[in-house]
Amino acid sequence: MCWMLLYPTLKFMLSRRILTGHNSGYARIWNNEMKFLINSFKVSDQDAVSCVKFIARKQLIVAMTDLAHLHVYDCSCVTKIEKISFERGDYGTSTLLAVHPILPYVLASGLVLLNWDLSWKTTRIFESEAVTAETVVFNTRDTNSFASGSYDGEVQVWRLDSSDPEYSLIGHLKKVTCLDFVTCGDQQYLISGSYDSTVKIWDLQKRECICTLEAMSPVHCVLAHPNLPVIITGTEHGIIHLWNSTDFRLKRTISLGGGGPVITLGCLMGSPRVVIGQENAFFAMDIHDDWGGQPQGRDNFIGLLGSSLEEALPAKRHRQW
Repeated sequence: MCWMLLYPTLKFMLSRRILTGHNSGYARIWNNEMKFLINSFKVSDQDAVSCVKFIARKQLIVAMTDLAHLHVYDCSCVTKIEKISFERGDYGTSTLLAVHPILPYVLASGLVLLNWDLSWKTTRIFESEAVTAETVVFNTRDTNSFASGSYDGEVQVWRLDSSDPEYSLIGHLKKVTCLDFVTCGDQQYLISGSYDSTVKIWDLQKRECICTLEAMSPVHCVLAHPNLPVIITGTEHGIIHLWNSTDFRLKRTISLGGGGPVITLGCLMGSPRVVIGQENAFFAMDIHDDWGGQPQGRDNFIGLLGSSLEEALPAKRHRQW
């Protein structure tokens, strides 16, 4: 089994800019149409940028690097104001990063909760018998909750006021690579994607899997669209799947060709536009209300930033297992 951290990573802010992290140690800001580069800045001389995010309400950028260093920047002048180091996990570097939707928290490598209102003080360290967490997501509906996915295939649900997991969800056969929450009516579900080539839908009340979606190749990323009843998954083979989030049926499959694995997904709030990141390129695509009936193919892609993300930087393989 091959374990990889792939680049670039994508995140969006309210001004509809796109932020990418690169294995050259740089982070870059693009305009929302991906037509030109707005800014480029060096995060580290020693390691790759594995995850980078905007904190729009504080006008900050946070970037996690491959050696588990968190770098904090002021957005207005792109000035570094903080650097925090973490322990590396037993299964290599765990470089997860999540920003709480309303509270002043960042959840970083090793499941360490930081409070930026307290000068980035460590508020809590979440401990688990599961091996290194690979991915994490805050619950936007229950803001005292978050979920993590581990290298051993275990999904855990946590409360912010406890260092121990509330419960575990067992079902994946390989490592969990991505998570998201989706709401259907009054019911909220957790979505998990895995290297076992499946996506699982978890009922959080019953604490059980209610549906398994077959993706045919390892799943790298998942996105529940905030405005449309669609779940989007991206796979190792460069394929996008669009699933109906009401009945979880597959509605559309899109092959992206030679850009490499689909490694990240994001959407602009209040817009049907989705950005799809691969190893060597990223695209913008509009999804409309009749998304299930549109013809397949690349004609719907409305933006392309070349095959190299400016420098032809290859994805980085860190460890073979």
